[in-house]
Amino acid sequence: MTIKETNGNGTGVHAEGGKVTIMGGAITNVQTGIVMMGKGTLKVEDNTTINFIGDGYGVGVWGSMKNTDLTEVQIKGEGSGKGIGVIMAGSGTMTLTRGWGRRLVLKIWQKI
Repeated sequence: MTIKETNGNGTGVHAEGGKVTIMGGAITNVQTGIVMMGKGTLKVEDNTTINFIGDGYGVGVWGSMKNTDLTEVQIKGEGSGKGIGVIMAGSGTMTLTRGWGRRLVLKIWQKI
């Protein structure tokens, strides 16, 4: 899967509940890579690349998520480099395995 914005605005993937799986590909030139809200599961794997612009973020999770698994995900901020790699502001479990973030002010933000 490849998603590319032309102006650095917008969101690559926005889902509200359900089961979302992204395997490989790239989400580029967006303000926000992936937004997951509500109840469900999110799985991103297989060297998926997320490049966002400015003070956006790579992956954001809100709500009563059962599981969020990020495996071999590459997240990179472009432009001003003020963004956040991963935001976990919901309940549930998040697992990060063999991923990396570059040019970020904060790699992971978790609401407790």
